[in-house]
Amino acid sequence: MLNLNLWTSFDENLSTVDIEVLEKRLEFLRDTLEDAATQYCVEDVTSELDLNLHIYLKYFDLYPDANISAWLIHDSWFYYYSDGVGIGYELNSVLKEVFLQPATDLYLQISGFLKCLNSGHLVAREVDAVVWLSFLDYMASRLIHHIGHIRMQRLFQSTQGNNAPKTQG
Repeated sequence: MLNLNLWTSFDENLSTVDIEVLEKRLEFLRDTLEDAATQYCVEDVTSELDLNLHIYLKYFDLYPDANISAWLIHDSWFYYYSDGVGIGYELNSVLKEVFLQPATDLYLQISGFLKCLNSGHLVAREVDAVVWLSFLDYMASRLIHHIGHIRMQRLFQSTQGNNAPKTQG
């Protein structure tokens, strides 16, 4: 449960409806990442994960009555918190650790993303909130790009030699 006092302190105040939308969005993301982590060794999770991450990034658009937008969060960060001053030490450490880990292992990225999502209890101030949400959106985009990269890599590796011009004999 997000702290109502913290979340209604934004420069543009958020309503209870906005906070409920945020919570639903984060619950959806948690379910998506937990499912992907659980199914990772059993099946190819990329298609469903890719779809769900796109849905997560568009989640605010599904609630036109909410005052909050994804860009309100990002704009708040760029205008007020781009220097990172005031962000909690523990939250900064968790996000930084995940940001700096190798981006080549999809399972490692999913696990790291889930770790960041589950660090919401470290959010204590508005600066923490906007940086945390911006980071979650960044990680969702990063995973989508990683999945796209894997697909292109498989495509081009499987077509090597198949595109040679045919000779008439």
